[in-house]
Amino acid sequence: MSAGANPLIGRPHWTLRARNVAIGLPLLAIAVGVLLRGNPLGLLILPLSLYTLADLWRKVTVTDDRLVAQGRVARRSAELSHLVDAGVGPMARAWVAWRDDRAFYLPMLSDMKNEPGNPDAWTFVDLLRARAEAAGATVAPPSQEDTSPAPQDAAPFFGS
Repeated sequence: MSAGANPLIGRPHWTLRARNVAIGLPLLAIAVGVLLRGNPLGLLILPLSLYTLADLWRKVTVTDDRLVAQGRVARRSAELSHLVDAGVGPMARAWVAWRDDRAFYLPMLSDMKNEPGNPDAWTFVDLLRARAEAAGATVAPPSQEDTSPAPQDAAPFFGS
């Protein structure tokens, strides 16, 4: 089966998503209830609850030729053949560097191991490197260390 028919998908760990649902749904209910009573305080709570619930659609999808990273608000997409390096930095933050674009972090990847069907950041980066090489990219050799720092010009936040 080809990688296109079987995309590589990385998400935050299920416990983090469950925590954000457990916080976001009650906040949403409170915001709607407060707004229905005519209190403008609900307008302050509503964006916070939606931002918290937005963790549900955060993911990175890798197909045969593209990487698409969906954050809470921003979305980034790049050709795999343009990948020049990838690694996992301190605090288990995966990053990718591109030939024609600024490097960026992938904070939506799980930093916890042993979740069935959801690779941790280190496994995801290894699989990403293999798919990029299959797509024709010339990827720098992986670091021998457990973590490797991102390039100096890496965007500090996913959306920047």
